[in-house]
Amino acid sequence: MSWRRQVMIVFLISFLLRFLILCILGPLADPPTSYNEQCRIALYLLHGTGFVSPVGPERNDPSSWYAPGFIAFMACVMWFFGEHSNATWVTIHIANLLAQSGAMAVWFLVGRVLLGRRVAVCAAFLMTITLALPPWTSIWDTYVAMFAGSVSLAVFILFRIKSWRGYFMTGALCGATALINPFYSTSYPLWFLWKTRFMLRNKKGTMKMMQYKLLPFLVGFGLVILPWTVRNCYIFKDFFYIRGNLGFELWIGNAPSITAGNFIADFKRINPIFDKTEADRLVSMGEYAYFKACRQQALKWIADDPLRIGVLSIHKIKWFWIGQLSYEKDTFVYMVKILFFSAPGILSLIGAWLSFRQRSFSWLLQATLFIFPLPYYFTTSSIRYRQPIEPLVLLFTSVFLIWLFDKLKKFRRRRIV
Repeated sequence: MSWRRQVMIVFLISFLLRFLILCILGPLADPPTSYNEQCRIALYLLHGTGFVSPVGPERNDPSSWYAPGFIAFMACVMWFFGEHSNATWVTIHIANLLAQSGAMAVWFLVGRVLLGRRVAVCAAFLMTITLALPPWTSIWDTYVAMFAGSVSLAVFILFRIKSWRGYFMTGALCGATALINPFYSTSYPLWFLWKTRFMLRNKKGTMKMMQYKLLPFLVGFGLVILPWTVRNCYIFKDFFYIRGNLGFELWIGNAPSITAGNFIADFKRINPIFDKTEADRLVSMGEYAYFKACRQQALKWIADDPLRIGVLSIHKIKWFWIGQLSYEKDTFVYMVKILFFSAPGILSLIGAWLSFRQRSFSWLLQATLFIFPLPYYFTTSSIRYRQPIEPLVLLFTSVFLIWLFDKLKKFRRRRIV
């Protein structure tokens, strides 16, 4: 069977299975939760107020909270079908479903090329059934950005980019992905380095790479994000990359009351989306001024007690890969979380080491696995932030499972002999 058919089968099975579950459970036309910030901004954009803060009443307070791509898409869907129409939510849910299934198919192809057919087939099965890529799709930008990012990675790995125009278009694609959600941005330099690694062996090759590959890539990337960057610089009189809420994330993730045992409860207590006191403070100060005040306070906490911040970062690493299981009292739910969330996180790290020993040329995937979560170790961390690389996690989990199966098979043969 050709690789094209295999990719199509993975996509169709993933999509149809999730669509069937959505139809059975009935959330296909469900509106988003009342605290969905992205939907609020899309509604305000539709009303003509602009890209404004989602906290508090609708008002002219420009927002830098989120990237504009998915929010603009939601506003267009709301304009076409109506802001409270069932067709609006069905369309957005199906778009997320298509993006999620498409990302699985692309990651399957990447795994097939770099890790082998057996690993890719096993990962395709895991990606289809796993609850970490839920069959119910929340109205959020994660899956659309995940698909765009997986396509960007596939371009670097699977296509021979021969001209500067190809690198220009690849840069534009990465820029468009960043405007949906910039969570892959830490991986872009890595992906580019992997693609051009053979040109870095001598000075002449390095200069040629910078002139005909790096420069067009950066120009393509920069032209796509330029309008949004200019808008932010003009409105906020400050320069930042895509989103201006870094200080806010540092503040929430490093508050003195945050410990290994009470992150979720305190997160909701100090988040203006959930807490009225903080919401009132944000409204009175203005969103970006509030974010800057949060940044100053967070940096002071870090400077005053770096040991506490270091210990907290270790817990954040645990929360990213294993989750916060101590909050789950239901035994069944606890076991489900261990099976579908915590176990793949741990096994993927083992699988990454095994695959590096067996196929050293696949270092791009291992490096992406370790570089992607770095920002979350210092800001806010949760296992749900792992979703953009969950297909990669399952690829390396499959490496471990295939390795274990082969070991058990050899052991059984020895016993028979």
